[in-house]
Amino acid sequence: MSANLTAVEKIRQALESRGAKFVRGTNNGFMATCPAHGDKYPSLSVTPSVEMALIYCFAGCSTPDVMAALGLALGDLYDNPKEKRYVYQAANGSTIKTKHRNPAATGDEKKITRQSGNTKAALLYRLPEVIRAVSAGEPVYLVEGEKDADTLTMLGVTATTTGSATSIPTTDLTPLNGAIVRAIADKDKSGDGWVKDARRCLGSIVSSLEFRQAAIGKDFSDHYAAGGNLDNLVAYVEPEATSDGSEPGLTLVRMSDVTPQFVTWLWPGRIPAGKLTMIDGDPSTGKSTLCLDLAARVSTGSPWPDGEPGNAPGGVFILSAEDGLDDTLAPRLMAAGADSSRIHAVTEVELRDDDGNPVKALPSLPRDIPLLERGIKAHGVALVVIDVFTAYLGGSVDAHKDQDIRGAMFPLKELAERTGAAILLIRHLNKDSGGNALYRGGGSIAITGAARAAYLIARDPDNPERRIMAVEKLNVAKEPLPLAYTLASDPAYGVARVEWEPEPLEASITASSLLKTPGGSDDDDLTEWLKDYVEDEPSPLTTELHKDAAKAAGWSTKQVRNRMKKLGYEPSNKGDFQNRWRYVPIVSHTSPPTGKGNYGNNGAIRETMEPEVTSDGSEPDSLICPAGNPYNAPITVGCAAEFDCQRKHALAA
Repeated sequence: MSANLTAVEKIRQALESRGAKFVRGTNNGFMATCPAHGDKYPSLSVTPSVEMALIYCFAGCSTPDVMAALGLALGDLYDNPKEKRYVYQAANGSTIKTKHRNPAATGDEKKITRQSGNTKAALLYRLPEVIRAVSAGEPVYLVEGEKDADTLTMLGVTATTTGSATSIPTTDLTPLNGAIVRAIADKDKSGDGWVKDARRCLGSIVSSLEFRQAAIGKDFSDHYAAGGNLDNLVAYVEPEATSDGSEPGLTLVRMSDVTPQFVTWLWPGRIPAGKLTMIDGDPSTGKSTLCLDLAARVSTGSPWPDGEPGNAPGGVFILSAEDGLDDTLAPRLMAAGADSSRIHAVTEVELRDDDGNPVKALPSLPRDIPLLERGIKAHGVALVVIDVFTAYLGGSVDAHKDQDIRGAMFPLKELAERTGAAILLIRHLNKDSGGNALYRGGGSIAITGAARAAYLIARDPDNPERRIMAVEKLNVAKEPLPLAYTLASDPAYGVARVEWEPEPLEASITASSLLKTPGGSDDDDLTEWLKDYVEDEPSPLTTELHKDAAKAAGWSTKQVRNRMKKLGYEPSNKGDFQNRWRYVPIVSHTSPPTGKGNYGNNGAIRETMEPEVTSDGSEPDSLICPAGNPYNAPITVGCAAEFDCQRKHALAA
């Protein structure tokens, strides 16, 4: 590897040697597949800064882990791998002291190795630039360390630091007299202490002082490497001290200091503005068509389906992973009466390959949130529709893992709050059936948890042509009544459009009730299937055979196991000489059964038990259970389902 390469070039060369995939990133950098974890799509951002490279992995890989996976030392983050120098100057530009950083010697990319010159001098970094900015009335950005200050200068602003998280009280701050100071705190406990010192030492000498922090990552360099800029920093909330003056390590906000605000609405009482809203439903129920109907109303300011007045016309962003623009989205919007000039489809982010050719790639969340934020503000967007949500999660985000989902949902929630846009997340249902509607959405329950509102779109059990929009949850208002609509063919555009019914439905129609199997509960249907299967299957029935047969019949292993548990059975391999797992009755008794048991036609254990008292308090016949079956004969599912019988029959399964 050439010694004349910059840090960014060295990292790129190492990535290329490992077959990484590349796309053009933001802030003059690039994105690549990360070598420190299994990566399908580029999630590692590499961005140039002053004489060094900034790297940020959206999957959470640390900088040391990424560099180690590339076979590079931490020193290779710098154009000069042996040392990075930070020069502190006097007002006249003469050098006062120099800080030297050598990660190869310390094993820490952030630790200062040594200082030279007047090491006791306590002055601001980039002092001549600070003096000029204060004199010109320009803002000065204050950060904890030199790396962040250098990164900020690349954006054309004046930035400084006292050199560490604890050195504000000991630094000469007089050059900041009357300054406009914008402080960017690190997102950690030392950053909280740094803010506290800055308020105490600067509050009385500067003309204004405000605090921000990174939207993504720990500090401004992370934020910049992830594609952020000064416009999408987020507000900082200072932690409150305990009664004894110590730092509790918690961010506390005294509720008496909070100014109450009313929830603002996109669709009054149903879809809050500045919040996340889920739209769940099976394929072909009309979720996308419904959301396009809502988008059309936003674009024109038309009244809402329940008669609530519309807002001023606003912009709409649509991220659609399933429908074509020309043959589906555009004609559906026209059929819905949209002002299509206010609606934009977000088809790809501005990424290019090595030759400068455009790469057609879906936007990735949370990676592209800074780009979305810029677009939302530029186009006055009031509604963002993401269809389907899970298609836009980054390759490193597992939609079924709560921790991954929370990491993706939090910045999306903050995006909605910062912009005031309502964000609709469309999602398919999972393959379970029945149950609580809150648990039927695909992926982790954390997706629903992050949303302030969630709705189910389902067919009317009594009229399949009719669709019902029923609330699953609404945390910011009273739950509204369900609404009904049908999909009518629009002859002018050859697509479906929504026709709403004028009156809401009864409150008894709930999201969970719409998911029940017609003609009975899902538990009843599963019980019948189990009974039929046990009676019809002559061969030895193991849990594996049950699993295969249940899957073929549309039941999950979890559903079968939960239902069998309700019926009084659990998986066991005890007593089977072939070590096969079978469902056996769950038995509670004070003395062990007599005998070792013998095997029946279906390989199940038969045991003779002492009789127990029945549910009515009487003593049953010692050989016959309340269902009329011998205790030492194989039980049927109906026996356990229809009688309070806890005898240990041998289940043929």
